[in-house]
Amino acid sequence: MIAMNENQLVIQPLNAIFYLVGIAAGVFLALEFMPFSIGLGSIFDLLVLTVAMFLLSIIFSSYLTPLVFLYLGAVNSSLFFSNPIGLIAYIVPLVIASYAGGVAASSASMDFNGEGNFFDGWKGIAAFFGIAVFLALVLGAIMGFLPSYDSVYAIFFG
Repeated sequence: MIAMNENQLVIQPLNAIFYLVGIAAGVFLALEFMPFSIGLGSIFDLLVLTVAMFLLSIIFSSYLTPLVFLYLGAVNSSLFFSNPIGLIAYIVPLVIASYAGGVAASSASMDFNGEGNFFDGWKGIAAFFGIAVFLALVLGAIMGFLPSYDSVYAIFFG
């Protein structure tokens, strides 16, 4: 089982807040960034972002990932008016992948210092990463079917 990491319990909510702040800043400032895309469709785009977040969380030990979340929120903020639900829902796989990467980095650091063994928790790390990848694939598959900003606005404000 994966060991609970107190640093990650602080960093992951901060990641989600920074992602939402990036979206809000991008919408408010009308930033003209092109959303991240590799040109193979939303499924592969979300999958690549999830894997990249996992790897960046390992590299940065999750201490700099709030800045990456802020950047992702700002870059993808142009999707807010075409797909607000999908844009905000994508916090879930990103945060899960970041958590798995942060725990992996912490386990590796403890292993290097002789305080533990990295391979004791590898199944939990792989499970969290697998859940993040699965959620990214599902979200990418349904991304085109989610309502636009105008549809959501019409539901609530007639």
